Amino acid sequence: MSDSNGLMVFSKFDQFLKEVLKLPTAVFEGPSFGYTEHSVRTCFPQQKKIMLNMFLDTMMADPPPQCLVWLPLMHRLAHVENVFHPVECSYCHCESMMGFRYRCQQCHNYQLCQNCFWRGHASGPHSNQHQMKEHSSWKSPAKKLSHAISKSLGCVPTREPPHPVFPEQPEKPLDLANIVPPRPLSNMNDTMVSHMSSGVPTPTKRLQYSQDIPSHLADEHALIAAYVARLQHCARVLDSPSRLDEEHRLIARYAARLAAEAGNMTRPPTDLSFNFDANKQQRQLIAELENKNREILQEIQRLRLEHEQASQPTPEKAQQNPTLLAELRLLRQRKDELEQRMSALQESRRELMVQLEGLMKLLKAQATGSPHTSPTHGGSRPMPMPVRSPSAGSTPTHCPQEPLSGGGGDVQEAFAQG
Repeated sequence: MSDSNGLMVFSKFDQFLKEVLKLPTAVFEGPSFGYTEHSVRTCFPQQKKIMLNMFLDTMMADPPPQCLVWLPLMHRLAHVENVFHPVECSYCHCESMMGFRYRCQQCHNYQLCQNCFWRGHASGPHSNQHQMKEHSSWKSPAKKLSHAISKSLGCVPTREPPHPVFPEQPEKPLDLANIVPPRPLSNMNDTMVSHMSSGVPTPTKRLQYSQDIPSHLADEHALIAAYVARLQHCARVLDSPSRLDEEHRLIARYAARLAAEAGNMTRPPTDLSFNFDANKQQRQLIAELENKNREILQEIQRLRLEHEQASQPTPEKAQQNPTLLAELRLLRQRKDELEQRMSALQESRRELMVQLEGLMKLLKAQATGSPHTSPTHGGSRPMPMPVRSPSAGSTPTHCPQEPLSGGGGDVQEAFAQG
């Protein structure tokens, strides 16, 4: 709903409102929440340029715009649908509640489940005229006591904003067109071999810091991102072994580049042995997977050739048609098994890349004291929705999804010590 500058396009937002407001219209709430020509201006009456932060503030305000008042309610209903309260209802006397819980502000320890409250049930001294408080979660008495003590001592942390604050200018996408060439240079492979066979570094090879570390880290991030994108788009590499060889050359070029730039980098001596063992184990696993992948591709190519030869009709093969059909069936079955195995290996390789990224993050966290440590790049979190009763302790669960990128300088150091 925005243009290239991050400004909201009112025509697109108008189309969005048309689609969203079809929901209340479908349940005969059109007179109250139906679409009108002035719905957009009721949401943003004065602003002419709407940025992302202003849009989120308006949509998540309390109360929200009139045409979208029902939207937070639907969110709360979906949020507490499976919330369990180990509390007995004071009217129907069920042992526990699901969904909302309503507590009377005048009657001591009088609580109703959502079904009894919505039907207007009351018992004992309680009356429907009493003020009720809606709860979307349950806190144990011990947790309430600890929260009260922390609040009295001033130990309660400040609440986070209802949504993340985004920059006014959208980030420009990274151009990877000139980062990764189709074929790596041969001298990079020679550099990697000479570095791997050098053994223990001599005093002349002692690692030092470089002034252009950020530019190198950006290049390495771009290389890893491009390689991951190629792996995602080439999950079924069945055409020819040349595609696999090209990937091997890309890995060799990346490792050689890390080895060539290791002379300008430094490393804490306490993490040397740990990084060496971890990266050696990771490289062994990746090498085993690549060997298995190469064998599977060769087997698939051989089966393909046999299938093409068997599919060509000849006078001699026409007389042996039942035998050829049986062999063809076995070959197809073998081919399916090999394809399934190759898919499993591809998934295993992706999992190893994720584990390697986690290891790099751990190493980066240990080296936070260094002034030359590269800054971490955090992914944006999903937008949390407000809950009516903050005192109920209902906190939306955030599941950030970070892109599968490498560890930058940490990956350089890891491959350099191999």
